[in-house]
Amino acid sequence: MEVVDKYKNMFINFTYLLFILLFLYGVSKSIQAKIYINELSKFNSLSTYLIQDNYSKTGVRFDTGKLGKFYTCLKSYKPLGWSSPKEGEASTVKIRIDNSYLLSARVASDTVYRFSLYKVDNGNSVEWSSNSYAVNCDLNLLNEFKEHSNTRLLEQLSSKKAYKELFKSNPELSLPKNQGRLGLFHSCLIKNKPWNDKTPISDEGMVKLDLLGYILHLGVVGNKVINFSIERYGLKRETLALSKTYKVDCNLSLLDR
Repeated sequence: MEVVDKYKNMFINFTYLLFILLFLYGVSKSIQAKIYINELSKFNSLSTYLIQDNYSKTGVRFDTGKLGKFYTCLKSYKPLGWSSPKEGEASTVKIRIDNSYLLSARVASDTVYRFSLYKVDNGNSVEWSSNSYAVNCDLNLLNEFKEHSNTRLLEQLSSKKAYKELFKSNPELSLPKNQGRLGLFHSCLIKNKPWNDKTPISDEGMVKLDLLGYILHLGVVGNKVINFSIERYGLKRETLALSKTYKVDCNLSLLDR
């Protein structure tokens, strides 16, 4: 009887250990899938793309070329469920980027509303995949470089504007306060310089701040913001305007001060 109890206890302990290991493995995979989205910083507006898988490109001007303004829009991604797709029949389009990455996107009315990023080898075997994210990007921004008139959104904000943390793409990034007022951080953003969109954005991750009607997309290294863009959204959380990317050197500690 003692031998039976001994093996029974060993089996229970083994089961517990296996459960803990599987749980830790699942947590690790989830964190990795979240971090993979930071690979977007390796692209730029001149990264090449090719639309694959016989997507019905009605209304889309170019099925191959450079990412152009689509890249800036892609960086405005939000947590899944942030926005709803446009009306129209939904389909999937796969976009090969720089021969090493695959963007799998859900599309309605030629607008990408959800995507995942995959790292692939020459044989199209998947090395890893990111989580899925919400976005609102017209496919006709591909190969588009003409500057539009929605780049002065910063003037519509102020130091008194309230913010709340929406998303962090890297768990190692942290804010001094998850919510508050822009404070002195706004004054620092005003001192921006043009960002050369032909170079990769070498940040450690992105922090998204919801300003109720606006979103600040912040590229962060350590505790400093090195670039940002501003998005204005509507009542249905649809993107109404998106600025270009600006270069700054702003410490996150300036928030709510």
